[in-house]
Amino acid sequence: MFRKLRGCIKSRRPGMSLAGTQVFATVESRPRPNSVPGRRSFGVFIQALRGVGLLAYVAMVFMLAATQAKAETTQTFSKWVKDIKWSGDLRLRGEMFDKKTAGQVDRSRLRFRLRLNTDVKLPNNFMAKFTLASGTGEQTSTNQSFDNLSSQKSIYIDKIYLTWAPLEALKFQAGRMENPLWRPYSADAIWDTDFNPEGFSESYSQLVGPVNIFVNALQMVVDEDSGNNATEALTTTTSQSAGPEQRDQWMIGNQVGAEVKLPLESRFKFAYANYDWINERYGDMGAVVNNEGNRRFSTSTGTVINNFNVHEFTGVLSSWIFRTPVLINGTYMENSGARGDINPKENTGWQLGGIVGKAGTKNGWEVAYFRKHVRTDATIADVADADFGDGGTNREGNIFWVAYSPQDWILLQAKYFQTKVINTALLPRADDINRLQLDFTVKF
Repeated sequence: MFRKLRGCIKSRRPGMSLAGTQVFATVESRPRPNSVPGRRSFGVFIQALRGVGLLAYVAMVFMLAATQAKAETTQTFSKWVKDIKWSGDLRLRGEMFDKKTAGQVDRSRLRFRLRLNTDVKLPNNFMAKFTLASGTGEQTSTNQSFDNLSSQKSIYIDKIYLTWAPLEALKFQAGRMENPLWRPYSADAIWDTDFNPEGFSESYSQLVGPVNIFVNALQMVVDEDSGNNATEALTTTTSQSAGPEQRDQWMIGNQVGAEVKLPLESRFKFAYANYDWINERYGDMGAVVNNEGNRRFSTSTGTVINNFNVHEFTGVLSSWIFRTPVLINGTYMENSGARGDINPKENTGWQLGGIVGKAGTKNGWEVAYFRKHVRTDATIADVADADFGDGGTNREGNIFWVAYSPQDWILLQAKYFQTKVINTALLPRADDINRLQLDFTVKF
């Protein structure tokens, strides 16, 4: 739910640093004639919150909104700010791991996820967006466990980027952004839904008759290694020095697709994408966490030994059964960059399934089933789905879920994974896992 405030920031003073993030929370409240009693004290209260970081940020959002509604107060930011919107969500999760392989230990944990979004509309079709989120700094998760004797939890910059849309059909983005590549609601074999790439993107769409054609491009900064002596991973136990060369790691992604209207209010949307990873064998990419899968030079460094040039074909058929929406989704991937001297190649994967119904609005519900099969080097494991088994690649299995929304702002969901390792000669070896997630989510 969005709450709007207009106005002009009169001064900025840095608040407390949270995981490297400076949060500003300074607002000047100017009383007007015949103002409602308490406005001046409210301004003093906000001033007292300076330096409290995230607390000040949250207090500013909700209390200024309440003041505006009750006292008809207008708070002003810079005159070039057209509009500001805040939103967010809070999710509580209970999670259980049923380890089916001998010697493995079951696990259970309670977790939460908090996200606070801000969209600032600027002149000339510019917009600044940022999100603060919970987590531990991982690239594929904003979850945080209830743990460590109730010690305080961290807040990170989850997204921070600029968008410019000079035309309705054309958009440019730069920063740490929401993934600009089109992905179906349920497709996460290549990109985890929490992964936000850093770099640049361009998107264009055009309606041609009954067909909507779209193109997306992403230039993702993976890791900056310019100051290091480059070392190329050859096998799981050998490497060679390439000397002090610039070996920064990038991923260049390009996607083209179309959406076609069909009879009976049905639609078919499909796309081809190519993800070309550059210098992937010259470092561990700086990942906070290495997901399972991918053959690596060393389990301590996490550097992959294969090349990755991944091709993805995705299609979604959306239709209706009476008044109930139905979605069928299929994805196929192949890593054409896999080295010919590494056998077996293990370079393909796929995902297929469907969803009946749609949760997210009052009394909305859905049930779903998907089958997933992703071989070891089909894609980069460290950005793939982190919930399938223990996350990553070299797994296959079934995914079931049911979801219900008793209100527009509430979502209840139960999701169950049955997974097993495809090739037990490769990491993570024998490690079959069944995983249950019970979620309670509120939106605001």
